Amino acid sequence: MNTSKKFKEVLGCKYPIVAMAMNQVSDINLAKAVRRAGGIPSLSIYTYPKDNKISKLEQDLNEYKSIFNDLKIFVSIGVTELIIPELLKLIVDLNVEFVELINDGREEFDYDEDKNVKKIEAMKVLTANNIKIFTKCLSPIDIIPNIDGIIIKGVDGAGRGFYNTSKLFNHIHEKYPGLDIIVSGGVGTAKQVQYYMENGALAIGVGTLLAASEESVVSTETKLKLVDATSNDLTRFSVGAKQNSIVFEEVEDTDYNHTKGLKLAIKNPQAGHIFAGTSIDNVTAIKPVAVIIKELTANLNL
Repeated sequence: MNTSKKFKEVLGCKYPIVAMAMNQVSDINLAKAVRRAGGIPSLSIYTYPKDNKISKLEQDLNEYKSIFNDLKIFVSIGVTELIIPELLKLIVDLNVEFVELINDGREEFDYDEDKNVKKIEAMKVLTANNIKIFTKCLSPIDIIPNIDGIIIKGVDGAGRGFYNTSKLFNHIHEKYPGLDIIVSGGVGTAKQVQYYMENGALAIGVGTLLAASEESVVSTETKLKLVDATSNDLTRFSVGAKQNSIVFEEVEDTDYNHTKGLKLAIKNPQAGHIFAGTSIDNVTAIKPVAVIIKELTANLNL
């Protein structure tokens, strides 16, 4: 079976690799490295400080656009952020090409027009401006009307997930054969990438491997801990977001997404945790982003 080339038409990149939005890790430097390596990067609104997140995002998007002359990048936001007028205007005015919309379960997307007119209208604004909307998909209920595709997040991945990645992909691909699917969650080998691409995936989402890359903001000391770790070392939080992590030393949570411990561990592996999936088994060295993407796509006939 031939590998689908549809990703070149939809995403406009050299390789079918999308860097997943990682809280506190997906910064502008990693984004630039991913794009130069032929993939599509992401920026997460949750990485930015609350008091000036929109202005900081604008700064990074303008820097990216000044280098690449476009905004082929995913901006990852929640349904709550979707209706912030300043953020919506920024995304439209700068011509961001892709939005990852997170419906995280704490605020379900309600199909009642009266209750959610602002969200529905915001999505219409994005669509009218040719901005492609992908929803983060932990289960089939995250597939909502009027989207361009989904980003599957399986239980094998870093952070949250509920279902086996391959089973979730097969179920959704069979039920929604025309839907563009980016598969993430435990994908860490060229063989896995080949399997999903040959069976209808639009692209592959990668997180853990890129968190351990040379260009990642994660400290060298913490990256070396990731190199030494295996999937047997993964811990799944039982409170707050049910996220998969390598835990160095538990700290008291200050938010649903366990951000305090994440910030600590990014700087130093003495405390806190790093989100990671089963692809941690394939983190065998600290490598440049370009090498990681080349290795992941080595089996594809592009």
